[in-house]
Amino acid sequence: ETRAFTASLNLPPQATTEVIFVQQEFSPKLSALDRDRDLTANERDARAYALAKDARDRLMRVLGPENFEAYKRRGGAWLGSALNRAPPSTPAP
Repeated sequence: ETRAFTASLNLPPQATTEVIFVQQEFSPKLSALDRDRDLTANERDARAYALAKDARDRLMRVLGPENFEAYKRRGGAWLGSALNRAPPSTPAP
């Protein structure tokens, strides 16, 4: 799915590799946070948001802002949900 998406944008093969690498790096970390019951809900949300923001920044460098938004809609739901978890004191992007 990621290969088809990046190919549809005429991005080089290394873009596909980087997008997959970012997802493989960050998805397990986000899942681990959800399972960590030693944290309060706000702490989990703040940490998930920080991780997702790092992933977003890396993906935006690879895809560009417009293509990043398309990625969130077509295969990046794992990231979009984490970016929406900003605690009340932190504005979401």
